Amino acid sequence: AGKKVFYVDADLRKSVLPEIMKLSDQPGLSEYLSNQADLDQVVIPMGGGSLSLIPPGKFPPNPTELLASPKMDALLAQLQENADVVIIDSPPFIITDAAILSAKAGGILIVVQPEKTNQNALKAMMKQLDMVPTPVLGVIANGIKKRPGYYTNYYHDIEYDN
Repeated sequence: AGKKVFYVDADLRKSVLPEIMKLSDQPGLSEYLSNQADLDQVVIPMGGGSLSLIPPGKFPPNPTELLASPKMDALLAQLQENADVVIIDSPPFIITDAAILSAKAGGILIVVQPEKTNQNALKAMMKQLDMVPTPVLGVIANGIKKRPGYYTNYYHDIEYDN
């Protein structure tokens, strides 16, 4: 709490964020990196100003080139100067873009869906990550289904001493 966070959606191929947040017409990272928009046109303040979002923008024909560009390096350096945390959401690691972005990051969080993530693909990714100097900070399990009634029963079973 109280930290300034930039969330950069760097999945310039298949991000679903613009659809979910109704940002399809919003210029984003691809427009900024290709000199079609200024930074203040692509940053969206949220959460009372503690969180700022940079959406992916329109999917460009050359995402790898844009993400590997000196302008991307300069952007990340500028964001790091102005925030406590910069989160870069990348495409899956099987895409070259993720390897490029991981080399620019201070740490890597791996997001998996336990019931959907292919174990062999995960093992292959871990081998690739061994070759990257950026440390893996942890794993986030996404899409876990809560058992119906678990929390309801949990709280009903607690007895309070008055």
